[in-house]
Amino acid sequence: MKGLSKGHRFYRKQLNYLIAGIIIPATINILYVIGITPIPYMNFATAGMSLSGLLVGFALFRYRFLSISPIARELIIDTMLDGIVVVNENLHVVDINVATKEMFDAHSIELGCKLVDVIPSEIMAHIEVLMKKKNSESRLITFKDKVFDLHVTPLFDYRSKHNGNLIMFHDVTEREKLHHQVRQGAKLDPLTQILNRKALFEEIEKERVRILHTKGCLSLIMMDIDYFKQVNDSYGHEGGDRAIEMLVDVINNTLNGQHIFGRYGGDEFIIALADTSFEKTLGIARLIHTRLTRTSIVSKKLLS
Repeated sequence: MKGLSKGHRFYRKQLNYLIAGIIIPATINILYVIGITPIPYMNFATAGMSLSGLLVGFALFRYRFLSISPIARELIIDTMLDGIVVVNENLHVVDINVATKEMFDAHSIELGCKLVDVIPSEIMAHIEVLMKKKNSESRLITFKDKVFDLHVTPLFDYRSKHNGNLIMFHDVTEREKLHHQVRQGAKLDPLTQILNRKALFEEIEKERVRILHTKGCLSLIMMDIDYFKQVNDSYGHEGGDRAIEMLVDVINNTLNGQHIFGRYGGDEFIIALADTSFEKTLGIARLIHTRLTRTSIVSKKLLS
């Protein structure tokens, strides 16, 4: 009773009804014993017990909080970094922790409100889908600049009757960023940071499938570095790497990110130009060649 009295005011409403249900019949009995009754020798204890039962029943069925009790709430739920919301079968909020309020800027939310008053509509759509599942379900959702692992677990009473849901929000933004970096790293050539051979072919295949439906065209430019073996023999692999990096820089600046560009292998590169005519493709190839011939590389070996 002491712990409940210090709880949220929404819980205290139920406590007030329970206390009233205890005090009313006790008071009627005391008044009867000392002889203070509206009608002499008439015991109103039965009526008092009936009223007490109504009050207790109203407290239980109106708020329905005894079925989902907060256990060690301050020590567990409110200190968790994950967002937690407990709702009844009518989707009214039974409990909500501080993390959830901070996630969705819902600091003024009170217990007993509707879940839609707390959770943004775009997330509610996901929650409603997961609530239709019979078992615990989860999915990744994006809200603003955050990624959450949304988990919905149905809650049942001792009679296996569904009486609510536990909704959890686990912030996995940093994990997903790391996964994205790993996936991107698997697609890029480590030296030049352009598409590697596997990723290059995958992107070209996507364009090939697309143009089959759109009746577009796909042009390819394939190039290599003349006498590249002599560059490696004369200036070492560091000189060869520098030549490759220079070529990639020139091509990237020329294409300006508008076409598919990747390393085929060694000193060989491929550019795929979607919906670009032969004349325009030839013009881009000549422009790249002209810019490359006007570019010089300073070797450390020459300076030493």
